[in-house]
Amino acid sequence: MKSKKARLASVLNIPYKVNKHKFCICCELTAICGGWGSWNEWSLCSAICGPGGYTNRKRYCDTPAPLYGGTPCEGEGVESKPCVGPNCRKNRTLLQLSYSISTLKVILKRLHFLISREIISPFDI
Repeated sequence: MKSKKARLASVLNIPYKVNKHKFCICCELTAICGGWGSWNEWSLCSAICGPGGYTNRKRYCDTPAPLYGGTPCEGEGVESKPCVGPNCRKNRTLLQLSYSISTLKVILKRLHFLISREIISPFDI
């Protein structure tokens, strides 16, 4: 009586080999070359406000993905372009708050360093 794998190979008309350790279905695999999927949406502009920012979008080599020695997709998977952020006058308060938070983080890091090195006492603050 043939095993399930041997019967499957027989039905598919594929040559097979059986040894002590392994069952192999031998066949020629056709290389599948990669193809690009659709582009994702453009990302938000990196500029907080005004010009000088960049936006990008991505695509993946998965339609289909390359298999069995097929070539990968040609070209780039990322595109970038310059962009202009929102109007700076409207975002002035947000921009000032952003700088204030950044400055506060620097001050806190310095205080932590001074306290951890016992240069100053937390009670001196």
